[in-house]
Amino acid sequence: MAASFNWQNMTTHCSKLPDDKLRQLLAMIEMLPIEERPQKLLETFRPRMSTLRPPRRMTLQRLLLLPVEDMLDSPELYRRDIGRLCRRSIPTCWNAIKQQFDRNVFNDLMREAREIEWVGEQAQIELGSRLWPTAAEALHKALALADSDRNAAKQMFGDDPDVQRQIATFAGIFEIGTEVMTARASLPVKPIDKLQVYHIETIKAALCKLRLGSPDLTRNFLQVLAARMINPGQLLDLLSAGSFPGSDQERGRLIGDLATRITENLLRQTANLRSFRGQSADPIIATTMARRLLEGYNSLRPTFVSMGMQEICGEASLKSAMASVHEARIEIRSFILDTIVVQADQSLFKLINHEQDSHEQDSHATLAGNIDRQEAAESMALALHYCAVMAKELGIGREVDFQVSVICQELENRAPPVISTIRLIELLAGPDAAERLFNKSIGR
Repeated sequence: MAASFNWQNMTTHCSKLPDDKLRQLLAMIEMLPIEERPQKLLETFRPRMSTLRPPRRMTLQRLLLLPVEDMLDSPELYRRDIGRLCRRSIPTCWNAIKQQFDRNVFNDLMREAREIEWVGEQAQIELGSRLWPTAAEALHKALALADSDRNAAKQMFGDDPDVQRQIATFAGIFEIGTEVMTARASLPVKPIDKLQVYHIETIKAALCKLRLGSPDLTRNFLQVLAARMINPGQLLDLLSAGSFPGSDQERGRLIGDLATRITENLLRQTANLRSFRGQSADPIIATTMARRLLEGYNSLRPTFVSMGMQEICGEASLKSAMASVHEARIEIRSFILDTIVVQADQSLFKLINHEQDSHEQDSHATLAGNIDRQEAAESMALALHYCAVMAKELGIGREVDFQVSVICQELENRAPPVISTIRLIELLAGPDAAERLFNKSIGR
């Protein structure tokens, strides 16, 4: 089937599939062997897949990648030298493991993986506890062979040294895969907003266990955990407060390294905001990304201003990091202004005017279209409200207030005001303004 079917031709046509059709298409792709699946098409769907969470068959490769899934980036968003992993390296990692794995053990694990449920978290951990350490050992063997034999290194990893570095990162995280997944099962779902006391105790217990290994194991664990958090600086606060069971020197090195990795990852995500410019991005998604990045940077502030941070990182490195964060805030400000604030009035009125033009038509298609446009208008209004929440910190209060004022004035001047208009006023200016307009419309 895969050999005769041209998936490439479907990429452009499938981007607008409704959710139910997308689930059906993904279910069909799930029936294909891993090597025959249309990866470019799946990359196109990946943002929607993370929201829809379609049912997927458990495979040994998926089970293997569970501990590292928060570290994986698409090739377009991947950035070297910050401890992240590129999805393009997954086949290289998988092949290296298969070459070093005992064939009988490998086949047994594949069979057992197919028999467990995707949602069976405990079953995943139990089977993974046999898979991840063995996979780490296999990768360490492959890396040792690559270090001693250049031809073998080129055959396994190609000419790019970054691929071999990624394989080492894969191995390091697989080595603590059981600890990562056990901690994840006890922590809030991603993205983690705030850690409660019992969450902190879970992390402390894992750190105590990992310290018996090596500093690299602890560093990998914390970096994976930070990738799941909106406010990763909370982990640095825990370490600074002495939650790490080690000497001051060990803790200092760990804080410095982790702070650098967290900052670099936030900067990477901020740089990726540029890819949304000029596109018809969902305004809620755009403002949510900006808000989470801003909260991530804010969570680092206590660590940056602490007296000990200059000694850990050095004055020059600390100043450079703080300058980069300042530039990132400017980038977020520019992104919010260009993507949401400046376009808000035109986008809203275009949607509303289109709805009014077709208001007297009563076909099902027209009514469905009006509902979609009203939902889009409400999304834009809600996004502008989120911008108002961030306005003071980003220094865009005047621009946001002006747009809200212009839009509300135009909406209030429309006669007679309808429920959809009152709803937009509620989102933009609050319930009191919406109530005033409603009372005015009924002559109170």
